[in-house]
Formats: sequence, C-alpha cells, structure tokens
Amino acid sequence: MGEAPRHPPQVHTTAAAAHETSDVSIRPLAIFLAWLTALIIVVLIVCAWLFSVLEHSAERREPEPSPLAEEHPQTRGPLLQVSAREDLKTLRAREEDLLTSAAWIDKDRQLARIPIDRAMQVVAQHGLPNWPPPEIKSQPGSNERAPLNPAANSPQGTGQTTPVQEGAHP
Repeated sequence: MGEAPRHPPQVHTTAAAAHETSDVSIRPLAIFLAWLTALIIVVLIVCAWLFSVLEHSAERREPEPSPLAEEHPQTRGPLLQVSAREDLKTLRAREEDLLTSAAWIDKDRQLARIPIDRAMQVVAQHGLPNWPPPEIKSQPGSNERAPLNPAANSPQGTGQTTPVQEGAHP
C-alpha cells in the first residue's frame, strides 16, 4: 500500500478557465500551404508544357488541308433552325414556283420545264412517249369498266377462285 491516494480531476467552473489556454502552432500550417501552392503551380506549368508539346506533335502528323477547304470558310457556331414554320413556308413557296413556272433546262437539247397543270394536260391528250396506247373496250357512257387485258375475262385473270357465270353479279 505504498501508493498515493488518487484525487479526482479538478473541474473548473469559471468562464475564464473553460477554454484552451495554448495556441496551435501556425508554422507547420504555413509550410503545408506553401508546399501545396508550389505543387499546384508546378503541376499547372507541366500540364501547359505537355499540352504545347502534344499540340505541335499533332500538327506535324496531320496532312495539310485541301485548298478547296479554304474556299468555303467554316461558319461560326452550329447552324440551328430558328423558325421551322418560316423555313417550311419558304420551301413550299420555292417548290410551288418550280411546279407552276416554265424555264429552260437545256437549250441545246431543247429541254424545258413546263407548269405541272400543262404537263398533265399534254399527257392526258397525247399519252406518254414510247408507251402503248390504252385499250378501251367499253362503250362511251357505260358504267362498266372493260379490262385492258383480254385474259382478265377468265376466272384466272380476275383472281376469282370460282367460275364466273354469264349475267351473274357478285
């Protein structure tokens, strides 16, 4: 029993003694921040140098651009469709102008574009070139349609599976 009696730790109840009385050393924190700043600066310098080296290497490896590429300079930014309705209206007006106007396509070969209404009239009157004329077998004014192909009168030509009887209507 040679030990000294233990005393409980003292508890300070005053406000002045209730905080840390010693300060943290600022020197190690300043050294750490200096090294961190220096390291960040070195990394930025190395990245910039590496970027320039790789950029020059890529420029040496790439072929020279075509002279045709220089004729049409690139536009700045993406080409966005600003007004879809106006673009559609412009497109339809251009197409309508092509369909309703006449113009020379090739004067030497005497090829011309004519309005679509006139073209349909010409085809209706004269037919298409190098096409056989249509065979018309029905009487004018009758409601029955005559087949263009005589083989169509047979059951095989009409696609029916049962024979057609004279005077019978399906």
